[in-house]
Amino acid sequence: MTPEEISQLVRRSRAVALLLGALTFALMVTIRSSGVGWLTAGPWYVGLGLFTGAIVVVFGAVPLVHLAVFWRRCRPPRPGFALGRWRAEPAFAAPVTPLLSGWLFASQAGVIGLILPVGTSWSGAGSDPALQAMRLVLVVLAVLALGAHVWALFRPPHLRLTASGLVVNAPLPWGRLIPWDAFAPGGPTGHEARRGVLWLQARPGTPGLGAPHPTDLYGRPPQPGYFWYRLKLSGTLVDPEFLARALRTYRKDPSRRAAIGTRAELLLLAGPSELGVGAVVDLAH
Repeated sequence: MTPEEISQLVRRSRAVALLLGALTFALMVTIRSSGVGWLTAGPWYVGLGLFTGAIVVVFGAVPLVHLAVFWRRCRPPRPGFALGRWRAEPAFAAPVTPLLSGWLFASQAGVIGLILPVGTSWSGAGSDPALQAMRLVLVVLAVLALGAHVWALFRPPHLRLTASGLVVNAPLPWGRLIPWDAFAPGGPTGHEARRGVLWLQARPGTPGLGAPHPTDLYGRPPQPGYFWYRLKLSGTLVDPEFLARALRTYRKDPSRRAAIGTRAELLLLAGPSELGVGAVVDLAH
């Protein structure tokens, strides 16, 4: 997958997520505003069923549109990186998968619409100090939740490869740099690449990788002085075997690290048959 394709995929995913989120939010506000009307439309159980059904449809159907649109493009991820930067240093970037961030934003926008203080139940809040305070709290919570989910939708890539090492952004948003010499010589092989996980051998106490794996991996002990670590890739738009190849290449050959973040190096790493050709659009965050 070319850098242009990855950047375009991420941009389109965000645009569709914003559109679906706005739709989910508007539908939820409408449902909440007319909540009593649902119950008075007929027998109470019919109105309650319609009200509950409308909420289930909005929560279930609208966010699934995002998954349906982007599933084929993201499963499984094809080899490739976006071109980005980290602290003014050129980098190969593996962004957050649109399947996770887009669906989450579209669904949580409905939750925000559901907790907003609207509808007939809040019509008397103007004369009740307790209701006024509760309304203010709910509005503040809704604004904070909306801001958090907008940030999550536009958050930086999960992984970056730079000349200095591997940058891991999860769980810390500002990223942790793992120097190349922290990894075991040779780097990971295809055997350590599994769906959603890449097993790495690194020095004990390496920041950004979490706790070491306490046992041998598939009956294979780590190299002396190193431990197995699990790098989760389930929320990242990256092919595990391609990432393993990149880490192995730059761990073995320090002379190629200076070219990380350039299209020429990406073509050399992936090959034209895997990556394709086309114009470059940087995904800089």
